Amino acid sequence: MSRDVLAPTEALQLALAALNRAPRFKVPARDTDSYSIALEIERTIARENNRTLAVSAPHLRSELEVVFDLTANLYQGFGDGSVTYEEFPDSRSRLDTVLGWAAKFQDIHSATNWDEVDYIETIDDFFTTTLAAHRECPTYFRAEKVNRKD
Repeated sequence: MSRDVLAPTEALQLALAALNRAPRFKVPARDTDSYSIALEIERTIARENNRTLAVSAPHLRSELEVVFDLTANLYQGFGDGSVTYEEFPDSRSRLDTVLGWAAKFQDIHSATNWDEVDYIETIDDFFTTTLAAHRECPTYFRAEKVNRKD
């Protein structure tokens, strides 16, 4: 069975998908790891398409923005003492929790017109409310744990 040769961007997209699904591994020939290689591929694809990631995938930007803002609120809480490390004992539990909260925020606000609603106030209120719910039930909106080996 013969297969056509892939276009370079299509080949890079397949390689990126494979790297993103595999556990993190070292790449000694480049003195780096698979996550760094995946990031290089992602940037190459963006350059090849003559776009930035934010422009080529606006939904990705907004999802990343929510994860970033919730993480910033969490770490601000660690700094001011309103959140303790005992509540989120390790980076894996923090990541799983923030990803779950971000997904719920996106579900709740999928139709929100951010030109009419203040995003920062909304995300801050969501964080405060969700943190209180988390304290009552620590698995509240928590993302499923991923089997990671890194």
